[in-house]
Amino acid sequence: MSDQPQRAGGGIEEIIDRYQNMVYGLALARTGSAADADDVFQEVFWACHQSGKEFKDEEHRKAWLLRVTVNCAKTLLHSPWRRRTVPLLESYPAADPEE
Repeated sequence: MSDQPQRAGGGIEEIIDRYQNMVYGLALARTGSAADADDVFQEVFWACHQSGKEFKDEEHRKAWLLRVTVNCAKTLLHSPWRRRTVPLLESYPAADPEE
């Protein structure tokens, strides 16, 4: 490891390759939906790319990505849109096949 700070922007492809499974897995666990996990995944790596944040080392970068993932998932789950929707299966129960 070098003592030089590492920018998040320059090698975003390498960052995604290294941390994609961790970020996606945490997003999926927090949201419970693959579609929502995809949204969180994209938002996290977009934030990483845009931040220009300098990291002391890879552990610092990993901790930052985990915290941003949790925060993005929490924001998504508490959004006004999400509070006003219900899953389709609860709204329209399936017809009873015995009838």
